[in-house]
Amino acid sequence: MPQGSSMWKQLLKLRSTAKTFLSCKVGNGLLLDSTVAKARTSDGWIFRGARSNETELLLRHLAEIEINEDVKDTYLWARPHGDPRNQFNFAETWKLVKTHSQEVTWHHQVWFSGSIPKHSFILWLSCLDRLPTLSRLRKWGILEDDTCYLCEIYFETRDHLFLTCPYSYDLWRWGLEKLQIPFAGFNNWDRFLMWLKATSNDPKMAPLKLLLAQAVIYSLWHERNARIYTGIRTPVEALFPILDRRIRNTCLARKDIPKFQGMLNLWFRGLFL
Repeated sequence: MPQGSSMWKQLLKLRSTAKTFLSCKVGNGLLLDSTVAKARTSDGWIFRGARSNETELLLRHLAEIEINEDVKDTYLWARPHGDPRNQFNFAETWKLVKTHSQEVTWHHQVWFSGSIPKHSFILWLSCLDRLPTLSRLRKWGILEDDTCYLCEIYFETRDHLFLTCPYSYDLWRWGLEKLQIPFAGFNNWDRFLMWLKATSNDPKMAPLKLLLAQAVIYSLWHERNARIYTGIRTPVEALFPILDRRIRNTCLARKDIPKFQGMLNLWFRGLFL
């Protein structure tokens, strides 16, 4: 068997799952390389005698199927609720095969229309506390020193890296000053999520606040990785214009979306603060 890609091998593992969504609408009852003589005679199907109750039930069912030799068999997408159809619906199939779990309260703040996918992904992993922070790696026995690479003082936990580290604090303070939002720091991740979900008097401010929060989390993770793997260190003051450009580009790219219109003006409002 020829060697395939890892993605193809993963797809092959789903064959048993895919079978549950396959339904055959019998026409002439023949395989592509079959002949009528091999499959049935004028008296009906050619079957061996049944040796079990299950086989007997199957043969009875097949004998009741009406055969039309002028029509080929067609394969349809089967649905648990409803008749099979000849159109594949990805969203419906995904809902059936995905692992269902309890809905979290912060999903609207992570996955929303207009967000940057890679920013949402990092925030999602952060909310689940699944990022390989140094403290987690130390618990796994992978390394011994879990000192934060941003401040080089405290242990690098999720809450410290993204919220309470002096480096992170300065980045949050700068970003929220641009939005003219008072900032006193975040003590822990629960407080941060409460702040994300808090409503704003200006409806345009809500999506901009989410974009900023995701961009800050992403920027901090990117800077942390750059220091670990490349040795390149960016002072927090130099990160301000990088974050500013990310927010501007996002607002410009989404200026035709109604809920994002006017957000760039809100961002520029704090330009000279």
